[in-house]
Amino acid sequence: MRNLALCAAVALTVSLAASAAADSWAAPKPELYVDATGHFYVVIEPRDGGAAFTLYDGAPGAPSMAASKPKTRWEDTKPAKSRPGDRILAKGMLEYTPLDSIVSSKGHGFAVLETFGSVGYGDSVVLVSSAGVTVARKRLEELFTPAEISSFPASVSSIWWLANAWIDEEEKTAVVVSVNGGAKAISFETGRVQPLGSAALLRALTGDDHAARQSSSGILSDGKHRESLPVLIALYEDAKTPPGVRLRAAVSLAAHGDKRGEHFFTRAIEPNPKNWKEDGLTFDDRRYAIWRTRDFFGDEALPRLRKILESPLCMFSDEAAGAMAGFGERAVP
Repeated sequence: MRNLALCAAVALTVSLAASAAADSWAAPKPELYVDATGHFYVVIEPRDGGAAFTLYDGAPGAPSMAASKPKTRWEDTKPAKSRPGDRILAKGMLEYTPLDSIVSSKGHGFAVLETFGSVGYGDSVVLVSSAGVTVARKRLEELFTPAEISSFPASVSSIWWLANAWIDEEEKTAVVVSVNGGAKAISFETGRVQPLGSAALLRALTGDDHAARQSSSGILSDGKHRESLPVLIALYEDAKTPPGVRLRAAVSLAAHGDKRGEHFFTRAIEPNPKNWKEDGLTFDDRRYAIWRTRDFFGDEALPRLRKILESPLCMFSDEAAGAMAGFGERAVP
């Protein structure tokens, strides 16, 4: 009991610290963003009054480029420099330094996501063609309803709505996913915003873009897309599927009443690293699993979440406390 209270206090402290840190912005620096194959890439460099971009087409036979931002907290930052011999497709200026960017692997162009230092209060998504022409510019209120926007976490400087994004190469759209699982697609051809249908989600599930597979399997956990069940089952049963995607497929299947992934999911929410198996799950995968424990187990999640809070390491106390909040007064022992 003492440790549970201690971990809960730690969770609150971490949460408050995260909110304060959210408004502490270091100076932006040049970044290099790559497509899912490492062939096309864009270098974005902050300038007075905006940012300069240069879009590149990798030379034939050249090795894949790596993004300057590390994919995990354990990787080193890489220099945001182009490679000799790569062809410049377009150069231009953006009105602000973006928070992030995604690049098409089919040469459709790239999208810049949010404003560095002021997320949610300016242009949330801007699409730029391979010729360097802005083809779409969308603010947050053009993507989501006022009720949805009011539900997103907010700090003094920002509305923290963005969870993930990818390019749907077949539909020629940029897909953005909110922290609440809402997804929208913006066309590189028309600039219009459209909902993300089941066909696009299934295409993302089976494609090569890891971020798309991760997010789409999570979206499908709303239990509304029964036509996706055969693909979800195949993804989960395939040992070659990335572990993080298998985990999200297991959550999606559970939403449809299929608990075949219960053993795998239970291992994912183990709070003590000494008991972790070589299952390929990352720290962030385990955080995701703990957040979704109530979705997977329903009322049976409460004792499991208490066990996580009672762990002497308190590694996932913030996630467990957040998941327990959904139980209301029942969460109080």
